[in-house]
Amino acid sequence: MQQIRSGAHAPPDYTGAEGRRLREAAWDLTRRRNQLKAESQALWQEGDKEGAHQVSVQAKAMDAQVDAAHAKAARVIFAHRNKGKALSFIDVHGLLVREAMGFLEERLASGQATLEIVLSLIHI
Repeated sequence: MQQIRSGAHAPPDYTGAEGRRLREAAWDLTRRRNQLKAESQALWQEGDKEGAHQVSVQAKAMDAQVDAAHAKAARVIFAHRNKGKALSFIDVHGLLVREAMGFLEERLASGQATLEIVLSLIHI
């Protein structure tokens, strides 16, 4: 755990506790899926095409799980960052680029004429 010196400010909480837990779980799942893909490639290069195929099928089956896990984390993080804010405000801290773009597109599709978008520490 990081200790904060007297007078120093705590880093901002971009994700919230639940968002952080969900994002970490999504990254763990992503790493497991990527390990399977690497294992499949190694088996292929060793000439074990059947083994490579079986592991590849497992990895591909995890693709939807990875996407769903990241999407769930993104919804929780987005809600944490935008709770109580006007619909004209959108803070995308803690989101992956594709997730941020998805939320931005949703807001634009809702007919919002003007948006204040927080990308980093800069409002645009």
